[in-house]
Amino acid sequence: MKKKNDPLFIALEAAIFILLLWFYASHSLLLPDPSKPYSQNIAYQLQTNAFLQGKVALSPRPFGIPFDYLYTEHGMQQTWGVGVPLLRLPFEWGYRECGFYYFPDRFILLFYIILMMVILNLALRLLLSASGLIAHSAMGCLIRWGFIAWILFSPAMNGLIENDFDVYQEAIFYGCIYSYILLALFWIYIQRPHKQILIIVCLLSGMACLIRPTLIFYGLVTAITAMVFVYQKTRNIQLIMIGFLCFFVGVCLDMAFNYIRFGAMLEFGYSASLSGPTANYMLRFDNPFRYENFFRAAKELISALFFNYSYLAQHYPRLREHQFPVFNVSHLIIWAGGIVFILSYHFFRQPLLSMRVNKTCLRIVYLSTIWGEASFFLFFIFYLYSPGLCSRYLSEFSVALNVILAALVLLGLSFINSCFSGLKRKFLRYVFFLFLITLFYLNNKDFFENRPFVQSIDKKVVKLYVDSFNQRILANPRLPETFYCGHPYWGWPASTDCSVSDSTSIFLPTQKCFTLNYSLVSDASLPKIRVKRGIEFLKLNTSYISENNSQGSHQKSITERFCSEKFLPNTISLYSIGWIKAEKIKFVDEKLPIKLNWVSVSDKVDLPIK
Repeated sequence: MKKKNDPLFIALEAAIFILLLWFYASHSLLLPDPSKPYSQNIAYQLQTNAFLQGKVALSPRPFGIPFDYLYTEHGMQQTWGVGVPLLRLPFEWGYRECGFYYFPDRFILLFYIILMMVILNLALRLLLSASGLIAHSAMGCLIRWGFIAWILFSPAMNGLIENDFDVYQEAIFYGCIYSYILLALFWIYIQRPHKQILIIVCLLSGMACLIRPTLIFYGLVTAITAMVFVYQKTRNIQLIMIGFLCFFVGVCLDMAFNYIRFGAMLEFGYSASLSGPTANYMLRFDNPFRYENFFRAAKELISALFFNYSYLAQHYPRLREHQFPVFNVSHLIIWAGGIVFILSYHFFRQPLLSMRVNKTCLRIVYLSTIWGEASFFLFFIFYLYSPGLCSRYLSEFSVALNVILAALVLLGLSFINSCFSGLKRKFLRYVFFLFLITLFYLNNKDFFENRPFVQSIDKKVVKLYVDSFNQRILANPRLPETFYCGHPYWGWPASTDCSVSDSTSIFLPTQKCFTLNYSLVSDASLPKIRVKRGIEFLKLNTSYISENNSQGSHQKSITERFCSEKFLPNTISLYSIGWIKAEKIKFVDEKLPIKLNWVSVSDKVDLPIK
């Protein structure tokens, strides 16, 4: 048995930590080339720069706006949250105070990975000790670092890095790191129930949505589970109220950023960002997949999670991206095992206790499994009818599933330790570890067998990207109040023949009313039009239909005016048009039989339509 302060054991742990971190950083796309320690996308760099200048918006102008950014009356914004820029802020500020610019963001990410590993290791030590297992033995070391390696090398985490580690994947990767840190602090709290730790846990739980809106599920489950633990242990209502207040403060911080950036506390920017026409339509106007049958939607999500998209619900359109397999059948068994344990704990607690399993271990396993299963359920409900489903979104389930795995492993080891002795105990431990090692390799073998390409850049390229961005937004073309299709115009979205697809977006001067004129090709049915200015829907004010029979062709020309009672003080707005064929859409065409002729804005509601 090794003691906690044994120098050889400390050296062994340090060596394992360094080797694990070095192998992960060098083999993955995280830091394959130390001379290129920067991410390809500068979105977080721009947001951090704005914070250091005392601003929130990246620019007051929309010109030069990149793909997936957005522009509202509050300026141009990135849509990936302010959590990661806030995590980067201390490093960038200190770097600039020393006279430098552009702190290597991959080193920042590496720092938070190290922080996650350290806090998880500390939490697992406490869990093993409380469960009657020896945390500072070779077995304890294998359990702790094996679980951390499982997280780092899993397809859910490593797949984000290997598949074009852009800002889309980076946001979710940071979110997973944050969730594991939150989990580790929760584990520490249930073993060291101090008021200060509870306040930190609840505050960080509320702030989770700053990184990703969906992380509020992990934050909410953590806060509620911690409050239930406090009530069961102390019945301290005052402490529970303090915990919920801290959680609410964290949530309010995110809502305040949403209001400052987008003009609404519950707006996260997805309904106004500039993407492809179909994505814009589904995010801004309607999600056709919400009409899908519940069982078909659930079958598709389960298939996407555990069976590599073997089934797709085809009755309604949905945006799907399958970049990498995230989970497999073994994870489904883990999820089911967690449910079986929870039911057993509630209905067959006495038989579990009769097996001499450590009571403290049972409580830890129960709370951890509840944490994982409840989080999994919330994510499942959210993504069940999501307009988009892709591998990187599904990676968010990994924290919940890995928590259940850790709880079941802890339960298995405690069972072997309590119910057996001597050679039989050693034999069962070896069999159990051999099973876990085999499962580890089968689930994570892609990480060891595939050597990815370098996808990072150096400081010169970062500066070039930032300078190019700043130059583009300085371009300030004069925007006319009326524009005719076919004329040269910055940002005109229609094709050369002026035909439109699901959603059309265009920048125009800010006025009360927006008028558009379009023609229906052949005998197409009259569409239902919806217009947004930023995140606000405009109301239909006037509609006029005329017939055109010139040159032997029969066309309908429709002119419609949409107005708002609110006038925005800025000079430019993003107007979006949703071309809707019916109240309940069964299919969204990529190209509609509609020709957009001209658009116009005016500050007067009662102008006659010519």
